[in-house]
Amino acid sequence: MRLGAPFLWPFSLVYGAAAHLRARAYETGILRQRRLDGIVISVGNLTVGGTGKTPMVLWIAQRLLADRVGEQIEAEHE
Repeated sequence: MRLGAPFLWPFSLVYGAAAHLRARAYETGILRQRRLDGIVISVGNLTVGGTGKTPMVLWIAQRLLADRVGEQIEAEHE
């Protein structure tokens, strides 16, 4: 176990509980999916930095623009 792991463990319980509650809210219909008019391509995961997400988005954007498909690119940064 890493040095900070014992201190972060309680936060992982809170995160896990929130993820579980969110999943149950979708299963029970409390939260609903939203359909968009266009195609959505999601690039990324919970890993921060160094996994090549930005170069991948640039490559996809160039391909879509070359095919005259790309209309809008949105980025979410946290």
